[in-house]
Amino acid sequence: MGTETALLNYIEFLKSELTNYKYIISVFLDLSKAFDVIDHKILKMKLEYYGFRGKFLEFLMSFIKDRKYFVHINGINSDTKSVNIGVPQGSTLGPLLFLIYINDMIYCSNLFFLTQFADDSTATYSSTSLEHAIAIVEIEMKKILEWLAANKLIINLNKTHLMLFTNRARPQSLSISIDGQTINEVTETKFLGVMLDNKLNWNAHIKYIYPKK
Repeated sequence: MGTETALLNYIEFLKSELTNYKYIISVFLDLSKAFDVIDHKILKMKLEYYGFRGKFLEFLMSFIKDRKYFVHINGINSDTKSVNIGVPQGSTLGPLLFLIYINDMIYCSNLFFLTQFADDSTATYSSTSLEHAIAIVEIEMKKILEWLAANKLIINLNKTHLMLFTNRARPQSLSISIDGQTINEVTETKFLGVMLDNKLNWNAHIKYIYPKK
């Protein structure tokens, strides 16, 4: 599944729920250095669960284990160090391994509509009652945080935000509280390479791409 498919599925869900005059809250998760903090032991267990075995599993793990790095400044190299955490960015295999790593996030909540592609993850819930939607999102987001902690992934709640989609009367502002941290509403955000606005009129995306022509 590419970004286009993930984005299309998300937009179709929004349009369907708007047709039913629901309030839709999407929480856009900001995972800090997501590719760099993947735990190799957890990844190996997940690969085994999905059927990777023997030599092929060891081959996959050899791609990410004992990677070497050094710093080069003004013609001088630092000592070489090994790194045994994370997956390489800029590779074809790295994003695939990350997707496998986070694939089971969907099972931590049976109420959220989760959209995931690489480190872009969005949790969405809809209801005919805004108060009910807020309450459910706050409860279910705690489950997301527990899953992230168990998988040693870091979420930056200061950069995590929410968006409200509705064709009904909307409040002047909206926020939710998770673990004592306030998640505030935004009217537009970049998601899967597209500027998304809370009215789905695409004006924000047009303004975003127009200067690039």
